[in-house]
Amino acid sequence: MIPKDDFWGYAGGDPIKVTSLEVHNLISWWRDHQWLYPTLSLWAFDALAIPAMSSKCKRVFRSTKKLLTPERNALAGDITVATECLKAWWAQGLIQQQDV
Repeated sequence: MIPKDDFWGYAGGDPIKVTSLEVHNLISWWRDHQWLYPTLSLWAFDALAIPAMSSKCKRVFRSTKKLLTPERNALAGDITVATECLKAWWAQGLIQQQDV
């Protein structure tokens, strides 16, 4: 039976046991099977090219969103970066408030 498209051919195939991503290289696998799934492999290459983002980066973006309210939307980029660095350093105990 001929599959309807690449996806159904891939989804209906036998599963491959992957023990670890260090041993099983996804990009190499898609390159080697590109002839079998030409359209799906292009999608896979696009998806695998997206850099992973750590949850720490997400927290910084969320925190910055709280900092840059409509009233503060004119803050320069360097001020925003400095504020986020100070906030992180304060939270880690790297800096302390000094009595004046």
